[in-house]
Amino acid sequence: MPDGFGAWEEFGDDAERMFRENLLKVQEAYLTAIAPPPPLDPAAFAVEHIRLPESWPVSGPFRHETSPYSKRLLEVLSPDHPSEEVWCRKCVQSGVTLASVLWLSSVMARMNAPCMYVQSTVGLAKEWADSKFWPVVESSPILNPWAEDGNEPGAIIPRVNKATGGSRADKIRAVRGGTILLGGAESPKTLRGHTIRYIVKDDLDAWAEENGEGDPSAQADGRLTTYAALGISKMLAISSPTFVGSSRIDKGYSRSSRERFYLPCLQCDLLTDFVWEDVTKNPVAPFKPYFTCPSCGHPHDDSHKRLMLQGGLWVPTKPVNDARPAKTVSRDEALDWAGDGLHRVVGLDISGEISRFQPWEKIAQKEADAAGDERTEMVFVNTVLGRPYELKTKTPGWEALSARRSEDFQRGAGAFGPCVFILSADVQGYGIWYLIKGWNANEEAWYLDWDLVPGETAVAGEGAWKAFDKIAERGAPLPGGKRIPFDIEVVDSNFNTDAVKAWVRRRPRALAVNGDPGWSKDIITRTHQSEVNRVGKKRKLGLRVWHVGTYPTKAILVARYGRTAASSDLDEEGVPHGYCWWPINADEPFFRQLTSEFVTDERVKSTNQTRKIWKRKPSEENHLFDCDVYGFAGLQHLGARSGTRGSWSEEDWAQAESRVKSLLEPDQADLFDQQARRPDGPDRVPAKSTELSPALAAMARANQS
Repeated sequence: MPDGFGAWEEFGDDAERMFRENLLKVQEAYLTAIAPPPPLDPAAFAVEHIRLPESWPVSGPFRHETSPYSKRLLEVLSPDHPSEEVWCRKCVQSGVTLASVLWLSSVMARMNAPCMYVQSTVGLAKEWADSKFWPVVESSPILNPWAEDGNEPGAIIPRVNKATGGSRADKIRAVRGGTILLGGAESPKTLRGHTIRYIVKDDLDAWAEENGEGDPSAQADGRLTTYAALGISKMLAISSPTFVGSSRIDKGYSRSSRERFYLPCLQCDLLTDFVWEDVTKNPVAPFKPYFTCPSCGHPHDDSHKRLMLQGGLWVPTKPVNDARPAKTVSRDEALDWAGDGLHRVVGLDISGEISRFQPWEKIAQKEADAAGDERTEMVFVNTVLGRPYELKTKTPGWEALSARRSEDFQRGAGAFGPCVFILSADVQGYGIWYLIKGWNANEEAWYLDWDLVPGETAVAGEGAWKAFDKIAERGAPLPGGKRIPFDIEVVDSNFNTDAVKAWVRRRPRALAVNGDPGWSKDIITRTHQSEVNRVGKKRKLGLRVWHVGTYPTKAILVARYGRTAASSDLDEEGVPHGYCWWPINADEPFFRQLTSEFVTDERVKSTNQTRKIWKRKPSEENHLFDCDVYGFAGLQHLGARSGTRGSWSEEDWAQAESRVKSLLEPDQADLFDQQARRPDGPDRVPAKSTELSPALAAMARANQS
């Protein structure tokens, strides 16, 4: 023993052995204390420690086998991986949002690092915390702040009073000192004044292009500046894409490693960069889609998808020296292309065809439902397939539309065929432009009448409003001089709002609408009531203004103009869906207004981002085009869209036809039948007896549900 320890000899060899053992323990504890923390592997951490809530569709211990493609995402998010940016272009229902929860959970449990989660709005960021993050915390002992079943309290500090230093609605705290700040792209103050090491930018393509202080995406990236200078920051961007050329997530993915998840053939094990166009399916449901291996011809259907995903492999497809991997490669070739996988900018493409949560049969059904409608086609491509959409909208020349005028009816005289009638109006200071259209179950549209009612519009009930009252009361024209009440009347309230609201308030079937630009807008949505009484309180039954998504609605209408202009003579296959019927005496100014706008690219100076906008042609008026937009929104409001986009049954359409026929002369009713019963659709079922029009009956059913 060392000098000075001689006194221990009287205690014998056991004392010396105990001393040495204790000395080794102290040394081990000291070395452990000064040693750097072990590498954090979020993928391994999730398997070892995370349990998913029992209320979720997939619950219990987390397993990568559920969605094998997400493991790579967690691997590249490890602090030891050299990636600084990770771009995940995805479809809906892909499991990527859960991956963001798993990554931030592992950081909070093992590190002291400032993190940030940003959504398009602060409210949606808080919703992510409430519906995704906290349920995982509460079901995983390593995170759960409330000790259960004899476990020690977990890494997350519970949500308690702000004064106690606990987690808050906008800030999640961890025992080790880490935090997750919740921010919104629309709120500049949530993106200022923070130094962040790890950040998640979720639903990036839904972010505002500008929030009053510039590009919110650039503002969020600015929070990483200090840690980025040290080379230890990470940014995860997640989103379904929007349009080719203007999608933020698509631009980020294009400058990344561009990794695609190659799926193996269960027969020959060759890997293929599988896309939806490779699927063979029936033209109608049941579609029974299947994928055929391009090498051996072995078919694979939905029942094989799970096994194919288990053997899949991420392969970078960004060209190297003008070369990129082939569509079908051997596993060894795929591994050669994958290399060490140590990219500084990683891009993963999780498309609908590889999603564990989207069966191919359902994708095929959604594709069929979207056919023929540019708005729903865009949604299908963006969200179901997870691809940027190539906008096909091209405004035809007015001459092409004029050449397709119908000789079967004249303006103001009515037509055989339509059974739903809509009045739409665009209010200006000098008068009211209006358009009267009729529709049938195939969404064919008859342009029955239009004009400008001149006069002042600022005072309710005066000027142009008197003449417009008569037009609304007279109803839509039918053949033989008869008239039929409108199913709905839609009036733009952007100008002289008080006068518009006063007119709408007197009409039980009228809607006041505002046009909202933006491609992500719904065709029509209602806002909260904002009218107040004389003492400043909200009116209990005040008027609600409905908002019309003008961009997608214009795209639908212009696509139908073009389809009509390009149609050959109608044959035994029937009339195309959404065909436009223009009267023989429609004039040049009318067609010029319908074709007065076009889609173009615009660069936003404050953000340097490119976006697609609708722009009016110089010196052209667009009031009747606006009326057409509002009228289509009225059709959507009625629920009278065709197929899965509408709520009307065959019985509702039969009742609508019966209502029109009851106003016609017997011989005219026969002509209506010939027009309505085309080869493209089955005979209508008998009408039900009811005092309500089909429009009001459908709206009543919707209110009851």
